[in-house]
Amino acid sequence: MTLHHGDCLDVLRALPDASVDAVVTDPPYGLGNTTPAQVADTVIRWVNGERDYLPGGAGFMGKAWDAFVPPVAVWDECLRVLKPGGHVLAFAGSRTHDLMTLGLRLAGFDIRDSFAWLYGSGFPKSLDVSKAIDKGTGANRLRQLECTAWMKSTGITAAQINAATSSFMGSHYLTDRMQAAIPTADMFDLLRPLLPEVPEAIERLVAERTGIEWTDYVNRPVLRQVKRTGKEPGTYGAFVGDNIETAAATTQSAHWQGWGTALKPAYEPIVMARKPIAGTVAANVLAHGTGALNIDGCRVGGGVLRPARKATGRTGEVFGSGLEGSRAIEDTTAGRWPANVVLDESQAEVLDEQSGEGQSRIGKPRGADSGDGWGMTATGAECDDQGGASRFFYVAKADASERVRVDGVAHPTVKPISVMRWLVRLVTPEGGTVLEPFAGSGTTAEACILEGFKCIAIEREADYLPLIKQRIHRRRDPVAAVRGTGDDGGLFDLLGGDVA
Repeated sequence: MTLHHGDCLDVLRALPDASVDAVVTDPPYGLGNTTPAQVADTVIRWVNGERDYLPGGAGFMGKAWDAFVPPVAVWDECLRVLKPGGHVLAFAGSRTHDLMTLGLRLAGFDIRDSFAWLYGSGFPKSLDVSKAIDKGTGANRLRQLECTAWMKSTGITAAQINAATSSFMGSHYLTDRMQAAIPTADMFDLLRPLLPEVPEAIERLVAERTGIEWTDYVNRPVLRQVKRTGKEPGTYGAFVGDNIETAAATTQSAHWQGWGTALKPAYEPIVMARKPIAGTVAANVLAHGTGALNIDGCRVGGGVLRPARKATGRTGEVFGSGLEGSRAIEDTTAGRWPANVVLDESQAEVLDEQSGEGQSRIGKPRGADSGDGWGMTATGAECDDQGGASRFFYVAKADASERVRVDGVAHPTVKPISVMRWLVRLVTPEGGTVLEPFAGSGTTAEACILEGFKCIAIEREADYLPLIKQRIHRRRDPVAAVRGTGDDGGLFDLLGGDVA
């Protein structure tokens, strides 16, 4: 494999035309605080020729690289370096997949399909509306700043506040930043000897803070309490402790009890696009080895025996003439035709619980007399195919070593290795080359090593390079070349001769 340390646009522009067979990538989802105006401005700039334009900001977990989806210029270069008919599989966010798809369309790709990757490990990132009303996140913000401004004007210091109240609230009572706070009555009484005469407006703020925001809010009845151990699927050690859901404290907030602002994340789309083919699909496949999907190599499950259809001996019936004669038994024990839905193990279990055990109707009577409508008599021996509904979809199996970590550094958006293996196998011809412009922790590169494909991986962030190194080391795969763009940050030393 070849690993490049640098900006993907700089590296892509140095790659030769029509040199890769597929692009399988997990690019930034663009989950930053981008306003509708910013989105509209960005799209207009793309259409008007500023194809490498990106708005600023930060995205998932405050990462600047996730502020927006890749610009059109990235997909322009992917289109150029792909062979005719080469596929792109790009993960996307449920809120921004329209922008990801638009960028691919503007570059000239043909959007062929999209997968739904369903998982059960997502954690809701929703604002509790009832609690927000009780806390007064709107109007109360102004009251907080009014109180802290007066407190600062008195000359009292944070150290004095902390000493008088035996707390660490001094900076909160004096700040005009995000952590501003109004003292409770008990705390304020401890500060009075250090303060001048208190204005009526400030006394009122303290009283309101004590009567509504403190006494009632803290003593809200507990509705539900969940103990988190950090061992739940998808938590990776986070959320340890109690997660408490309490009742509303005021009449206004009680009306909005149970309302939030977001759903539990349980799926991510994967956009499937294809570079326009040269001529027919058959001619393109023969000339370039690209343009088709590896259906048999990605079949789902197994144990399906599709029996022969028996001749009806009739002609002229509805669809009857097409069934004259018999067809040999078709053994498809390699599995079913792959679907555009991918499940993780937890989602597969939920689906099977809901569907129960069932048996495919292949080889069973159709439920109508021969010749009536769609009717057809029994079609052969029964099929050995029984189980839950998840058997119709690819189910990714989790690996204990999914999330690599080096010196305390881990990538926040790692994909399951089994999903990436299935995807690269679907769109890459035997011995082909996969391009990953956003390597991250190197999951795509590792999948290519396991599947026997070449890989060109690009990663800009130096913090994630040791993660890629670890993945390569554990597969004992030699790095054919390691190149840096500009200052390689010691990448030659990091991934050089010691990787074998």
